Amino acid sequence: MTFHRAMSVVMLLALTSVTTPVVAEETTREARIEATIPQPGNVMGLGFDSLWMMNLATNNLIRIDTDDNSVTEIAIPHAVGPFYYAGMAVGDGGVWLPDLERSMIYKIDPKSDQVIKEIPADLVGGRGTGGKYAIAAGEGAVWAITSHNELKRYSAKDGTEAATISLPSQSLGVIVAFGSVWITGTANDELYRIDPRTNQIAATIALGARPLALAAGDEGAVWIFNEGDGTVQRIDGKSGDLVATIATGVVGKGAIDVGGGFVWASTHAAPIIQIDPRTNSVRGKFQLEMSEYSTIRFGGGSLWVSGRTVRRIKPPE
Repeated sequence: MTFHRAMSVVMLLALTSVTTPVVAEETTREARIEATIPQPGNVMGLGFDSLWMMNLATNNLIRIDTDDNSVTEIAIPHAVGPFYYAGMAVGDGGVWLPDLERSMIYKIDPKSDQVIKEIPADLVGGRGTGGKYAIAAGEGAVWAITSHNELKRYSAKDGTEAATISLPSQSLGVIVAFGSVWITGTANDELYRIDPRTNQIAATIALGARPLALAAGDEGAVWIFNEGDGTVQRIDGKSGDLVATIATGVVGKGAIDVGGGFVWASTHAAPIIQIDPRTNSVRGKFQLEMSEYSTIRFGGGSLWVSGRTVRRIKPPE
């Protein structure tokens, strides 16, 4: 999609047929655990045929092979943490890990399992800020939200700073998808779409209450979990239009991912929420023991939920 170089604002009409939250009849069942990996962790990333996660007890990076669940521990030199509030991005030739204490982003080479670059960065993070979502990789760059409501763009090749983009509000989530960078403006209940060719905000999209976690998938949509009202919203990846608002019935901090033909949300009250993108409705909810630092990812044909251990779960059909 071609963007105008001048900043534009997308004004979305709140059409009842499009944006009214949909609640489907669903049942609550137990999740089917395929494997339990005894590694305590928080944020996770998937790529290079592996699940990546920081071990909260050792401050080592954990690499879990999605074929056989084997574990490799990778030491991060000079890291002081706490990685409890750090994020992670996988893509553009590396695994990107922010250290909030050192104000540093580490680039890990997936071939050697070694830190090959350190990039100084004033990162957003800390208790309650949702900093674990504030880094992404794509379009030849690493994108990190700073504590000054700015988005920093760093070259994925050499780590040099390529651009600084001012954000209209406190922003806590970022992904790269469909040729754009998408930012959740958590304080203003907005989504910002940034054109990586101009490094400017190309559109502002109104969202529900306190948007934070977001994900994108093969169905051509960006999905946002709104912590303030418990809705999941679907944004068309090409037009930026709001397509659907889906009520999960659960309010509070959550995570979201896409894979296997479904959208997966996770909260403390509902560890696994299955959303069908064909109907834009909740298909089911699944119980699982949770902890205060859980999140969810899809990859290798499975769901992965972090916490005191990593659970590999057979996706509900």
